[in-house]
Amino acid sequence: MATVNDLITGSLRLLGVLASGENPTASESQDAFAALNDLLDTWNTERLMVYSILPSPVNLVAQQKSYTLGTGGDWNIPRPVGIDGTYLQYTDANSGPPPLNLLVVALDLDQYNAIIVPNTTTTIPTALYIDEGFPLRTAYLWPIPQVDYSMNLFTWTLLEQFAAITDDVAFPPGYARMLRFNLALELAPEYGLTPSQVVAAGALDSKAAVKRNNITPLLMACDPAVTRRTTAWNWLTGST
Repeated sequence: MATVNDLITGSLRLLGVLASGENPTASESQDAFAALNDLLDTWNTERLMVYSILPSPVNLVAQQKSYTLGTGGDWNIPRPVGIDGTYLQYTDANSGPPPLNLLVVALDLDQYNAIIVPNTTTTIPTALYIDEGFPLRTAYLWPIPQVDYSMNLFTWTLLEQFAAITDDVAFPPGYARMLRFNLALELAPEYGLTPSQVVAAGALDSKAAVKRNNITPLLMACDPAVTRRTTAWNWLTGST
């Protein structure tokens, strides 16, 4: 398995800064290391760079309207950049185990502000607005539940930054090449260099390959009243 130092060395070779068999100086390694972590941090804002979306369990408290979200917050999980879905785990005497998985609709700011009575209470909350605060985001439930529940937030799994240049590069297939070529593009201005067309094309192609692999297939459906069929159509496979 390649290390971060191997990746940095490969990027500098792509730029022609190093020849085959040469190693970067300590200062070159540290500069490239900082640039690499900045690159990963930026990619965390791109949905198709994220290879995993996993449920993060959180708890609701009866009569509590808002919750801080992030490390050290009411919902103590890493501050999510993106949330692809929120589901309430509902159980009562009639439904029994296992709990029902009920969608909680995500609202934007305008939709949340359009609620005439935001302090309405209920048994089951149906909507949720989450702001973009930093370092903690804040989630607002509507209506406000009168019962303790659990919820699952399906959050983007962040691309973890490296702690040291000796760390292993442990990512799914395709990421190592993408990191090497795109780091070369990132470092080129620091050396006053213009990347070759081969390097620029490799950076673009490798990133596109990763994004293609991370696409979530979409299902296209039509009102059954029109089609007289209730089965969803998968436009990727051309079948139901």
